[in-house]
Amino acid sequence: MSFRDQPERLIPEPRADDRTGHGHRQVIGWLGALLPVFVVGLDRLRPTEGLLPNELSSISAYHYSSGVVAFAGILAALAVYLITYRGYENADGRKDRAASTVAGWAAVLVILFPTHPPGNEPDPTWWMDPIGTIHYVAAVTLFAAFIYFCLRLFPKSSSPRPEWDKDKRMRNAIYGTCGVGMAVTLGLAVMAGRRGAPIFWHETLALELFAFSWLVKGKADRTAARLLKRAGHYATHPAQAVTDLGKAMRDGSR
Repeated sequence: MSFRDQPERLIPEPRADDRTGHGHRQVIGWLGALLPVFVVGLDRLRPTEGLLPNELSSISAYHYSSGVVAFAGILAALAVYLITYRGYENADGRKDRAASTVAGWAAVLVILFPTHPPGNEPDPTWWMDPIGTIHYVAAVTLFAAFIYFCLRLFPKSSSPRPEWDKDKRMRNAIYGTCGVGMAVTLGLAVMAGRRGAPIFWHETLALELFAFSWLVKGKADRTAARLLKRAGHYATHPAQAVTDLGKAMRDGSR
C-alpha cells in the first residue's frame, strides 16, 4: 500500500483559487509552534557559561545562548515560507501577499537586529541602542501581521455567510480566538517589559496561538486523521511513511 493507492491525500486538496496549498500553511504553523521548544531545548543541552536560564527573559534573548541556532534557523525558514506565501487568487489575494511579505521581512529583521543582551555581562562592542529599537519594531510588526491574518484574512470565504457550514463557522471562531488572544498576550507582554519583568511565556503563548491558527487554516487536523488511519501500515513500513509525507508536502504546496 502506498500513498498513490490511497483514496485520500494526506494533505487535503486545495481550492481551485488557492495559489499556495495547505502543506505550505502547515509548515508555517509547525515552525512557529516549535520555535520556543527548540531554543529552550538547545540551551538546556548546551548551557552558555555566564548566562543563567532566568536571565533569558524572552525568546529573543536566546539569540545570545546556544539556542541561537534554532532561533535564527527556524525564523529564517519561517521568513522564507512567509515571503513565498501567495494566498488565494481572489479580491483579497493582494492583502494575503502583502501581509505575508511584511511578516517575512519582519522575521528577517528580528534575526539581524537582536534584542538587548541579557545578564550582567558587558554589552558586545557592536551593540547600539538603535539595534534594539529595530528589533522591537520588527517583532511588533511580525505579530501584528499574524493578528491581521487571524482577524481579517483567514475568516474570508468564497461563499456568502448564510451558506457557511458548521466546519467553517468553527474555524472562524478559532481564528478570532487566536487573533484576540495574541493581541491581549502581546499587550500584557508590553506592560511586563516596561516593568522589566520576563515576557518569555507571553511570547510563547502568542507564538502557539499563531501556530495553531495556521495549522487550522492548513487543515492539519485532517492530515493527522489520515495519518492515524495509516498508522498500522506505517509502523511496519517506516520508509513508506517518509516517502508518502514527502509526496504529500509536494502535492500540498503550489
